[in-house]
Amino acid sequence: MSNRVDIVIPVFNESAAIKMNIEIILNELETAGLRSTTRIILIDDGSQDDTYASIQSLMADCSNVAAIRLTRNFGKEAAIETGLRHSSADAVITMDSDLQHPPSLLPQFIEHWKKGALVVEGVKRSRGDEGASSTVFARMFYWLFGWLADIRIDNHSDFKLLDRRVVDLYLKLPERNKFFRGLVPWLGHTSVRLPFDVSPRGSGQSTWSRLALFRYAWNNICSFSSIPLQFVSFLGIAAVGVSLVVLVIAVVQYARGTAVEGFTTVIFLLVFLSGMQMTAIGILGGFVARIYNEVKGRPTSVVGELAGPIEPVEATSNRN
Repeated sequence: MSNRVDIVIPVFNESAAIKMNIEIILNELETAGLRSTTRIILIDDGSQDDTYASIQSLMADCSNVAAIRLTRNFGKEAAIETGLRHSSADAVITMDSDLQHPPSLLPQFIEHWKKGALVVEGVKRSRGDEGASSTVFARMFYWLFGWLADIRIDNHSDFKLLDRRVVDLYLKLPERNKFFRGLVPWLGHTSVRLPFDVSPRGSGQSTWSRLALFRYAWNNICSFSSIPLQFVSFLGIAAVGVSLVVLVIAVVQYARGTAVEGFTTVIFLLVFLSGMQMTAIGILGGFVARIYNEVKGRPTSVVGELAGPIEPVEATSNRN
């Protein structure tokens, strides 16, 4: 059995610390005697600073570091898939470049894989210096995702090792908008879980806004569950129920001669039903938009430049 491993690391606007952080990862591999059989693939996801120049500077001293530069920012999920598609190793590790995924666990990941594990997952034991609102939002998302998709990903992360067989299966999935953290457990392989504490970021801060996180969460839920579509039916039933209650009240008041003059009831029903309709249209629109994006069949990313020990692969639209 060959033991070649690729480490896929997406980066975006991280020029301040990327070189130092990758050197720390390389030193960890060197200490464990794994550097000669491990390649690092950095995917520059359309950075607008000097990240790619920093990567090139790093590559001048490191023969086992390769780089892929995307033409623009396509998002972390697309960057991860690009790295997986360009990997030819026997196993692939995905991790972040900011050291919040501890490099000290890399030898344990590889050791479990050598013992036969097809998937090794890093699971967050603590969330580091994350704010209270972000923690609450994450827990709500995990709960809602588990309830709607029937897949538990509580405290999972993108810090994973996948055997070649799992990588190939993942890349064969035809959908464009992939949720890496959800699709790996969906494939159903038994995994080894390694808990870790999220370390403080070495420099900079997260580029995810609250709105971006909400959109990311909603898109991922829609990728795995059609229950929100069924929720539209519940909205309709609720609207009919409220309307009937208001109608009964209005008839009783009219019979007793206590009906209030004016259009209060009518206005209430109009506002209520309009709100229900707009909510339903919004949910349907979200799913229609996903269908529209899938039907277009555009590639998930466009590679602008390759550097280092890496070969180009044929572009794909993820359509079979």
